[in-house]
Amino acid sequence: MLAGYPTVEDVGVIGVPDEEWGEIVFAFVRADGEVTEADLAEWYQADEDMPDFTRPRAYEFVDEIPRNPSGKIMRYKLRDRV
Repeated sequence: MLAGYPTVEDVGVIGVPDEEWGEIVFAFVRADGEVTEADLAEWYQADEDMPDFTRPRAYEFVDEIPRNPSGKIMRYKLRDRV
């Protein structure tokens, strides 16, 4: 869903521990242009078909999403950043 935002080029998501919820969605975003967490949250909430528990609660804007040679996201490298 976040990848559909006009200036977002790539997204990687992971689950991170949270005291209140147990685990939350954390999104790493690579964007080409100006975009804020508020822009992405508003964009995500506009899609009524997406359940609320899948909405990222935290974002980090990065220059690159780590991928292996076959193109899969290396989530362990994203977890190391949190």
